[in-house]
Amino acid sequence: MKIEYLHSGSIDCPLIRIYGNKPALIKRLIDICDRLYKGDTKTYAIHEIEGFEPIHDIKLFFALGNKDIGIRRHKKDKDLFECILASETWAQVADRVRPLSEDESSDETYFQWLDATSNISLLLTTSKLGQW
Repeated sequence: MKIEYLHSGSIDCPLIRIYGNKPALIKRLIDICDRLYKGDTKTYAIHEIEGFEPIHDIKLFFALGNKDIGIRRHKKDKDLFECILASETWAQVADRVRPLSEDESSDETYFQWLDATSNISLLLTTSKLGQW
């Protein structure tokens, strides 16, 4: 699965897209969201998970916050992004991801907007090319 920041090129930009048709890795994202919801972990480096390929050295962290902030871009390291959401919102994100984890054999493209709290949205798509 690839992780990419798109500053422009679509009306939906700026956004971070996670894309590819790898149900096992999508299930890993669900597990991470569930762990954040339960408070088992406070932050997770998505870009460091085996099987995820950051494009242009992007670093993406999922983090548990007291409130929904959405995706925040680091001021000094422009390749570092952090998606900060409250516990209940991480549970909702996990529920949005679940349907995309079911069928690797399908040639259909499915996508889900995971968060749009800030001016940078978070998108998950099963397209091998990143389409939505």
